[in-house]
Amino acid sequence: MIRFGSDYHLYDGYSVDWRKQPHMTLDDIAHMILDIHNSVVRRSDTTVIVGDIGAVCDHTLDIFSQMNGELYLVLGNHDHDWDLSVLKNSGVFKHISDNILFDRIYVQHTPDFVFSEEQQNYFYYIHGHHHVYNTLEMRKEFDKYKRDNCRYNCCIDLNNLKPCTLQELMLNKAVLVDKLQDTV
Repeated sequence: MIRFGSDYHLYDGYSVDWRKQPHMTLDDIAHMILDIHNSVVRRSDTTVIVGDIGAVCDHTLDIFSQMNGELYLVLGNHDHDWDLSVLKNSGVFKHISDNILFDRIYVQHTPDFVFSEEQQNYFYYIHGHHHVYNTLEMRKEFDKYKRDNCRYNCCIDLNNLKPCTLQELMLNKAVLVDKLQDTV
């Protein structure tokens, strides 16, 4: 089974603001995310981490090394702070790239890839980068997101802090669009 998750932001201090867990330390949050991951991902599964793994520190790689399944990393905007050789030599990720195209799924961190009308019949587009859509600043992005029938956001903050299958992302998007339709 293949799952997708993005924007883990492990040990990034500013993630506390949007995760609204002021009573938890960064280490508590990282271990909570690890526990959630391991509760849904089997050792035989593959998880594509779609960018923004977390702060440049050994603790971040240590948490990812404890996650079940094979991990593929699609680099996000915050991952460019990492020395790529450190990520590659860590042995944590089976594959590291800026994007992945496999089967009928294109994966990239930022939601700036545009499908032609014909391609929408053949491809799914999975991205991260947007943590929330329920603010006025994100209204334009939400409007684009709800119109794109082939685009799914795998940010763990939108998906109960867990990596999801494509089918789960589809369901979660439908629920999110219904919930936010009149509130944003």
